[in-house]
Amino acid sequence: GIQHSFPLSVTNSQLASNLRHVPNVSNTFETRKTLKTMVFSTKYLTFRNACAIKRLEQTSKIGCRKHRSLAQDVSKQVKMFFERFDEYSVKLVKEGMEEAKRLKCTQVSSEHLLYGCTALRNGTSVALEKSKVTGPSVRAQLQLLYPSALVAGGLGGMFGQQTKASNSAEMLPFSREVDAAFQIANRAGKVEPDGKVTSRVLLLALFEQEETTPGGLSRIMEGLDVTVEEIEKDLSPRNQEDLRELVGVA
Repeated sequence: GIQHSFPLSVTNSQLASNLRHVPNVSNTFETRKTLKTMVFSTKYLTFRNACAIKRLEQTSKIGCRKHRSLAQDVSKQVKMFFERFDEYSVKLVKEGMEEAKRLKCTQVSSEHLLYGCTALRNGTSVALEKSKVTGPSVRAQLQLLYPSALVAGGLGGMFGQQTKASNSAEMLPFSREVDAAFQIANRAGKVEPDGKVTSRVLLLALFEQEETTPGGLSRIMEGLDVTVEEIEKDLSPRNQEDLRELVGVA
């Protein structure tokens, strides 16, 4: 953003040769004095501009280092936060985020993660299927919550066809309720046998957070005429063992 008013290097001979082409300039004392003053001023301004450029470059380098360090710290914190999630929990979050993108949402909410649970092939998804909470049924309720997505996505959204997102690599932020549920799940995962946040733990955390601040998840459960108590019963560790055996047989 700094513009140079004078060249970076000007010699006496160059300035004198330029002055020769100026009419009515004689080789008098005043002319020589003016010449020296102009040369000194030019060199001073050149030095000052050079110093300003150097300070700007140093500030830019420091800013880049700070920005890069901040980005690395944030990436490390995110990695540490999700490193205790098992493979099914990570898949749950990814599926929920993709569903939020399909619905043209600006953030990932609890109802999107509920759909992500139905995409799993484990005891958690089977427990939901026992209560008629399936992928198509949850998606139908989501279309009622976000009717504008049906208009934007066309009829393909009604029949479960994936519409192309604006940017598939874009990471959507999580809602405040989902962030709170993640905190609950992390605390609950510490007492699990393997110390991991499983899909069952994450779904129970979503239910617990929903009791505090009801949102889209509660409306979907009401639309499906399903109570949280029914699903929580099937999500108990003993029933989960039986459901895992059913998944293995399937």
